[in-house]
Amino acid sequence: MDKNNLTSIFDEAKNYWEAAGQHSLIRQYSHWRNEWKDDEEWLAYGRRNLLMFEELCKMVNTDPQKFETFLEWGPGGGANLVVFSERMKKMYGVDISRSNLKECHSQLEHLSYFNFESIVLQDASMSPTFQELHNSIQFILSTAVFQHFPSKEYGISVLSQMWQLLCDSGVALIQIRYDDLSATFSAKTDNYSQNALTFTSYRVEEFWQICEEIGFQPLFIRLLPRTNYAYFYLKK
Repeated sequence: MDKNNLTSIFDEAKNYWEAAGQHSLIRQYSHWRNEWKDDEEWLAYGRRNLLMFEELCKMVNTDPQKFETFLEWGPGGGANLVVFSERMKKMYGVDISRSNLKECHSQLEHLSYFNFESIVLQDASMSPTFQELHNSIQFILSTAVFQHFPSKEYGISVLSQMWQLLCDSGVALIQIRYDDLSATFSAKTDNYSQNALTFTSYRVEEFWQICEEIGFQPLFIRLLPRTNYAYFYLKK
């Protein structure tokens, strides 16, 4: 995808997810707490990802309690952050939607957790820079996000940025929507608002190779065929 087209789709994506503040359906897609009928199920979403984080820690033979810095790329309404706030001393949230990040702050402040810093991505170049955070994050999580990215190439850039942010012993749990060669789950190149939920996908072996080329050590993949989700357990 050329630069101009990526910029156009990124702007469309940013406008789409920023509308969470006005549209209930987009808030549901973004996992806002007050849009879920069952509050326990909302919390269960974050707890499931916490369990996978603990599995990842076992794979690298590290005590989960030793992890103190956490960054979530695309935190939506904060379901993961609320759960991980019980463990992490410092948390960061990266999103293209100010509405989502404002909701995250609200949920965490309700728990009297104030060590959360939000980072808003203004454009496809991922400004502002993350230079001050390079090599400082112990754990990075991204779930139900890569499938909404404006292109496969953009996803690769994000993954590369994640690698730079992680400390030398850092780990990451990244979920993608995998391409099964069907029209529904193939990667798209236009009409973002119509295809936002399944815009970007990768073949499982393709994403594994991308991770390796960036410098990650893939440890394990968990597949959920019902949703075409693939969770990659990664070590720097």
